[in-house]
Amino acid sequence: MPAAVPGEPGTIGVVLTHDELLLDVIVLARHRGWRIDDAADVAALMDAEILVESTPVGTAVVKDDQVAAVLRRTADRAFQWLAARAPDGYVFALRDGLYLDPASDLDGAVVAPEAALAAAHERGIPLPRDVERMATAHVTPSADSWVALDLPFVAAGPFDAPEDAAAVIERARDDLATALRRGGAADLADTRPRWIPVPVEMRADRGDQ
Repeated sequence: MPAAVPGEPGTIGVVLTHDELLLDVIVLARHRGWRIDDAADVAALMDAEILVESTPVGTAVVKDDQVAAVLRRTADRAFQWLAARAPDGYVFALRDGLYLDPASDLDGAVVAPEAALAAAHERGIPLPRDVERMATAHVTPSADSWVALDLPFVAAGPFDAPEDAAAVIERARDDLATALRRGGAADLADTRPRWIPVPVEMRADRGDQ
């Protein structure tokens, strides 16, 4: 759900308030292991959490100036903590939500295939949409099988094993590199050996992380 810009109202059930977004950033960082050491800040944030939980989504606005200041300061620290731990080839960005964007540095040790795609789009290079979708997919569990997912679409599957889904994505990445080269973007195609491994989301109930 997108969030409103600071100072603008949210829309009930449709658009988060900016304060709700900031609290979401803090909650995500805490779930990933970040800790808030200041007891006063914790108490203030609890007041903000109670407000958000007791009002309809899209309406919570922190009125207390002190609590609002703690919320902004803590959310900034939480975002910086998350940003320092972004997966290789990606960067966190805070806009109308918290996004994981491909890093634009095509000379980096690792490159997200989405970054090569973005550069190709900027040059106006036509590419097969089905290949694009598959090449940027990740592997995720689905019931008793696995699928290649390019949100919000299931790009392929189901598969019996995550390795099978990953192999299909790798072949699509090879096809994408070939299409880039044919489109006159050999420099982008040459980043293929440095593309990140296919992300695989394992089943937590199996003890896989």
